[in-house]
Amino acid sequence: VPGVSSWFMVDTGLSYDFNENLTFQLNIDNLFNRTPPYAATASRRGMITYISGILERYATLSVRASF
Repeated sequence: VPGVSSWFMVDTGLSYDFNENLTFQLNIDNLFNRTPPYAATASRRGMITYISGILERYATLSVRASF
């Protein structure tokens, strides 16, 4: 998009096998909580339509167990 600076988002994940039956996983999207550039367009009334994904930091924690 002309006039919009470059931008990148850092995502990360960590997984820990507690034992063979139990795994913990932590995922963080937008690790540094960077705000993307915003390009308002007249045709879209300023809605952000070109960014795929979330705009703020987001974390998920999961546990996988097998019996």
